[in-house]
Amino acid sequence: MKFLDLENPRSSVDYNAEICIVGAGPAGVTIASELVRSGISVILVESGGLTEESETHALYDGDTIGERVRMMEGRHRVYGGAATRWNGRCAPLDPIDFEVRDWIPLSGWPFRYADFSPWYERAKELSNFAGHWIDDDVAVRRLGAAPRPFNGGKLQRMVWRVASSENQPGRKTLLKRWHRKFFDYGAAYRSKLKESATTQVLLHANLVAMRSSEDGSRVTEINVATLQNRRATIRANHFVLATSGIENARQLLLTPPALLARINAHSNVGRYFGQHPRGTIGRIIASPAQARRIQRAFNCFMVPDRVPVQYQVGFALTEAAQRDHGLVNASGSLIYRANSDAPWRAAKRLANSLRGRPFRDTARDVAGLITGLPDIVRNVARRQLFGRHFWYKNPEIYVELYLEQIPNAESRILLSPRRDRFGNRLASADWRILPIERQTARFFADAVKDEFQRMDLGRFEGASWLDDDFTRDPDDLVGIYHLISTTRMDADPAKGVVDANCRVHGVENLYCAGASVFATGGHANPTLTIVALAARLAAHLEQIARGGTCERSPKGSV
Repeated sequence: MKFLDLENPRSSVDYNAEICIVGAGPAGVTIASELVRSGISVILVESGGLTEESETHALYDGDTIGERVRMMEGRHRVYGGAATRWNGRCAPLDPIDFEVRDWIPLSGWPFRYADFSPWYERAKELSNFAGHWIDDDVAVRRLGAAPRPFNGGKLQRMVWRVASSENQPGRKTLLKRWHRKFFDYGAAYRSKLKESATTQVLLHANLVAMRSSEDGSRVTEINVATLQNRRATIRANHFVLATSGIENARQLLLTPPALLARINAHSNVGRYFGQHPRGTIGRIIASPAQARRIQRAFNCFMVPDRVPVQYQVGFALTEAAQRDHGLVNASGSLIYRANSDAPWRAAKRLANSLRGRPFRDTARDVAGLITGLPDIVRNVARRQLFGRHFWYKNPEIYVELYLEQIPNAESRILLSPRRDRFGNRLASADWRILPIERQTARFFADAVKDEFQRMDLGRFEGASWLDDDFTRDPDDLVGIYHLISTTRMDADPAKGVVDANCRVHGVENLYCAGASVFATGGHANPTLTIVALAARLAAHLEQIARGGTCERSPKGSV
């Protein structure tokens, strides 16, 4: 069916489907596209349109109580959701992330990594990775990278992958990498959804109310509205909230009393709010020779015969380090910046402005640009012709850290007293960072210091904020828009909001999708896990819609 727009006065204001999905980000699009071949009627509802609109985006307004949460950043009310603007990084959670860890309260997922791994394979297909991922060691050797081995005690190599933005990458793909656009789930599966006879996509439809049976055991319908207050009703047998970590919690908290009494019977909705705190934990002081070796080991790599995949190589804590020292999971990567004398910096200064600058400064930059021109040409050739990373002669090297957070009931999403244009209360974020997370940051910094010294890769200089548990240093830990666990998964309703199938405890036909259901967050970027969970949920919904008689394998063509 065609994409429908509620702003169109000729569009219907009354819809019926077997399954209604609210939110057309990676999770919602995945569920809808996976259900296409089932023949089951689906309506996918999106707040925004096909492109971002400032007035719609303003609906994300909200308050911050604890650590700063940028409520208007990193979330996108548009068909395709956050994947229209993400950096493309993909990695699965580690096996330890699924386990019960006695030093982390509420740790452990309702299923094991081994049971979930087939869904990761499906998620890789859906995320435009051609075939199975090759082993990390094999990948690094093919890239020509030359990392010296870690000693295996504290740190290990970490490899992220980024898929091509095109469904069928070719030679032209490499030439586009200068201004790379990452894989967009919405765009990739738009034709599939549009051509489906049983799928409808409704744009500019903001969820404003959820209705239930008298006892709150079932959702019966939802009400949606445009910004101009044109309203519609959607009835379905099953409803899925896929509106991101903050919005999923807000929408559940806004439900009517009978429904809320079941959903929030244990006051878990919105609690356990986590992110992946990021911080620059220090820098590496290296000689030019050491800097060259470092850049060959830890970088973003692309090669022509591997055009569909970009590899980003960094490092992560070992399981042994986490267990032995009672730490959360963590990973790190290196950030390279050209030094002030580099031709890249000279070119940037010249491009920014030539006005009002002393002649000697302009002349120095022109001279630096001319003498450094061979380096610029060489780097352009490395990147565009040979698919290699840039190489800086004497760069500034910074270590960037990404942390897991433990489930903390006091870190939560609440309702603000302020209201949106539909009269519904906005979200208020009380995000917290605990001492164990800062302890992990300090341990990680010490491990980097020891390992780089052992490998003769320079001297590590730690950031000053690492020594203070209550710092407000601008370089301190910040959130990176990975909004996790606000409707966390647990088999016990007293400890979570959804069960192992992402169904909301106490409600027969309401589900949540996205990172909000993560039992714990690990350190890996969440999108691959979001898509894997969404594909798994789609299979479950198909089985339920068919009366529990059909169980689908995660394997299948895109």
